[in-house]
Amino acid sequence: MLSENERGVLCCFFPFLKEKTAREIEKSASLSHEPAFRTLKSLVRNGHLKLLKVGKSNVYQFLFTDDTLLVYTHFMQKRLHLFKKVHPLIFQRLKEFVSQA
Repeated sequence: MLSENERGVLCCFFPFLKEKTAREIEKSASLSHEPAFRTLKSLVRNGHLKLLKVGKSNVYQFLFTDDTLLVYTHFMQKRLHLFKKVHPLIFQRLKEFVSQA
């Protein structure tokens, strides 16, 4: 099972799934250097991320596994909740439209 920090780090790769450096991941996951580094190391060891060396920089690549489907679901739930908070009327109308179909 993935910890909260691990889910947060993996969610940083969505929706574009491009390779990211540790600094970019730290920024998007809102983690300081040490917890981010520890989490990235753990994710590489468990096979969720692949570590690539580009010059002196470490670049992390997202790997697709069964656990990543849960991370994608978590990411989409967060996005849906944010959309619902910002646009409640549109969300309500879309929900009614889908339930009629």
